[in-house]
Amino acid sequence: MMALASRIKLLPGFLVAGSLLAGCTALDEMEAENYRRKCDSLGISRSSPAYDNCILQQQKLEEEGIQHSMDRQSHSHK
Repeated sequence: MMALASRIKLLPGFLVAGSLLAGCTALDEMEAENYRRKCDSLGISRSSPAYDNCILQQQKLEEEGIQHSMDRQSHSHK
C-alpha cells in the first residue's frame, strides 16, 4: 500500500493530467460545433446520413489543412 506522503506527491500530476484532458474535450466540442454550424449553413438535415458525412468531411478538410501547413513549414526549413 502506498504511503500517504507518496499519494500527496502524485496529486498535482493527476490534477494537471485531468485539466489537460478536460481542455481537449472542450476543444473537441468547439470543433464539433463549428462542423455542425457549417453543415447547418449548407441546409443539410441533422437527421440525415448526409449530415454525418458532412461532419466527417469538415473534419477531414481541417486535418488536411493542418497537414498541408505542417508540410509547408517543413519544406521552408530545409
